Amino acid sequence: MLTARESRSNCTIVILDEIENRIQPNGNLKLETLYFLSSQKDITQIGDDNRTNFVLDWRHSQSLRNNQKLNVNAKYYSNGKYNRNTGLDPTIRLKQQAVSNATYSKQWKKWKNSLSVNLSSTRDLMADEKIDSSSVFYQKPSKTGQKINITNNTFPSLSFRHGQSQLFPEKSTLKRWYNNISWNYSSSYNRKMQTYFESESVPDTTDIFQWIMDGNEVDVKSESDPVATHNLGLSAPQKIFKYISVNPSLSLKHVWVDKTFNATLDTATNSLVKIEKPGLETRTTGSFRVSFRTQIYGMFPIKLGALKGVRHVASPSIGYSYTPDFSEPLFGYDFGYFETFPKSSGGILLHDRFKGTRAGSTPKSKSQSMSLSLNNVFQAKVGED
Repeated sequence: MLTARESRSNCTIVILDEIENRIQPNGNLKLETLYFLSSQKDITQIGDDNRTNFVLDWRHSQSLRNNQKLNVNAKYYSNGKYNRNTGLDPTIRLKQQAVSNATYSKQWKKWKNSLSVNLSSTRDLMADEKIDSSSVFYQKPSKTGQKINITNNTFPSLSFRHGQSQLFPEKSTLKRWYNNISWNYSSSYNRKMQTYFESESVPDTTDIFQWIMDGNEVDVKSESDPVATHNLGLSAPQKIFKYISVNPSLSLKHVWVDKTFNATLDTATNSLVKIEKPGLETRTTGSFRVSFRTQIYGMFPIKLGALKGVRHVASPSIGYSYTPDFSEPLFGYDFGYFETFPKSSGGILLHDRFKGTRAGSTPKSKSQSMSLSLNNVFQAKVGED
């Protein structure tokens, strides 16, 4: 589709070229190109000093062999003003973000394994307008360190999972207690990349702020923040005294990050000042749970009309869970996740080295809980069958 629009105010001719192509088995590729041609009296010079903008839209969904899937929804703009310059629909003209996603997944059902890979990107099409003081969309900074995000990318996001399996499998009927131990595992790796504009205070002032400049243009800053997480679950259901089922379980979480934060004590304000420390750091946390369960049966030969008998099944259970305080030594071992600083007024200040990273805060509250439950089921036999 080819359309032309003439703009007399800026003496340009706009040509919009749209190409759409269907991709088998289930996909769509769309390319729109916008040409700005200078208006000249001499037609031979109409192509001088021209500009070209375009937008690419790709949508694709496909199921592949061997339990594989691919889904793509990608959009790219060469210029953030594209929608406002060409959109006839108000919803298109007001669209402020370009969002793209691509996901590949694979399953190994025999081995209970699955893998997923995702790439995603979000771009603020209004970012340049927000830092342009001549634009109606301009956002004046009000403090140091204020940010306007340009792009937020996840490249890549990987996740792997292994379903519940026996740790020591045994095919024969003669099983030992350790043959009932089962495990499951999952891991993920996520790398976020961000570009943004940041503000600073104007030199020799304390209450006037500006976007950080690089020469004659606003400086574009970038940062990358990866994190890897591993989760392991163990359980060992057993029978004791023939009638009681006991199921202890252990959950462990292991996190890798590429930075942590140390701290120093500011004695003047009696507060902590964080200092970023680059480098690989790991943290392991977890919790423990155990449950006891049994069933008690009662038969009541009540005969009343078509009623021949009643059975009562009572299922009492007791559960206990425990999460340790990781700011204290566990079994005499200090994990080193926290730093301690004495306060001038007495007591101590705790600093979590992982707070502020993508690993999140470290649990520092010991938690113990117990649960009691009783489930009752009444069943009746009616008639001869």
